[in-house]
Amino acid sequence: MSGIATLDDRLVASMLETWRDLHRHPELAFHEFRTAGIVAERLRGLGLEDVREGIAETGVTATLPGGPPGPTLLLRAEMDALPITEDTGLPYASRTDGVMHACGHDAHTAILLTVLEALAAARDALPGVVRVAFQPAEEIGAGATRMVEAGVMDDPPVDGVLALHMHAHIPTGVIGIPPGAAAASAAEIEIEIAGKGGHSAFPNELIDPVLTSAHVITALDALAAREVSPLQRAVLTMATVQAEGAFNIVPDTVRLTGTIRAESLDLHDRLSARAEEITRHIAEAFRCTAEFTHRPFCPPVMNHPDMVEIAREAAGEVVGGLNVVPAPPVMAADDLAFFTDRAPGCYLFVGIAPTDGRPEAPHHNRRFAVEERSVELGGRTLLAAALRFLGRDDPAA
Repeated sequence: MSGIATLDDRLVASMLETWRDLHRHPELAFHEFRTAGIVAERLRGLGLEDVREGIAETGVTATLPGGPPGPTLLLRAEMDALPITEDTGLPYASRTDGVMHACGHDAHTAILLTVLEALAAARDALPGVVRVAFQPAEEIGAGATRMVEAGVMDDPPVDGVLALHMHAHIPTGVIGIPPGAAAASAAEIEIEIAGKGGHSAFPNELIDPVLTSAHVITALDALAAREVSPLQRAVLTMATVQAEGAFNIVPDTVRLTGTIRAESLDLHDRLSARAEEITRHIAEAFRCTAEFTHRPFCPPVMNHPDMVEIAREAAGEVVGGLNVVPAPPVMAADDLAFFTDRAPGCYLFVGIAPTDGRPEAPHHNRRFAVEERSVELGGRTLLAAALRFLGRDDPAA
């Protein structure tokens, strides 16, 4: 199966040019109109069937039926950018003020378009069906659920899901494949602590929500460190503190916001329950009241063992077995989880960290940049993994 379709020099050059063009023209969540238009035009030009635009507002889906019978594979790429002003100095830097592809979604889209071109050229020999989802609004966690609701996983049911993501902490030339959780669950937490405000010169007359909030933040900061096994991964971070008042006015209320992230839903739920319990008890100890709100954002992305093995073997064909590593999960969330909750999936991480001593820039940073070599390796790896999955029931595979 591995030789049924390839990325030749022409396709690689086209992929890189598409990536650079998308990078020049980034678009925010649910505003990916230019990107979606390019995607839809390319898919129709390749002869894909049932090309549908406007899915989840700006998403695009299509189907590539093969020749022989086989499984149905979903390939997904995100299209949205971030509200960041680019400072990379690249010749193809963003031309849109205050918007930048600072996470690699431009590369993901270019890679998937090129992989589809290679697969479409070999469709008569291709077993099964390939369905594609070019997804909007991953950065705000709002695109995948709406694409699933629109039926992208149905008719026929999807048997497997593959996707990739550029990874700033993995060296260029290395493919990371987490053996379990690939991305964490995530939820927003909001805490409102109420007391009795007044003049800061008379603290004995107050019920101080500011002091109470400080104790709550300190206690929650220790929660993950003291109640989660060192062999598990979880994050509880309080990010904002908001209160009215002045240097001599203690407010009646303080509002805190933060996030809980964990590698499993069970761990996430235990942390949330303990965070609420601790918050309420500390507030009570200081004669305040506390309202604790937990807003789930995304479940974890779980890599299925069978899909991991397919991806590991495919990546080894491209970069060599020694350059395929069992990467740990990222504690960021990804709404790919709503696809992989419906079918076994694997999320591949493509290394983009410089190997020549240059400083690396993290995701969501104005200096974030993707190596051209990483785009090529990502394309070759995703194509190899797709072919291996589609041919898994083929005795010659």
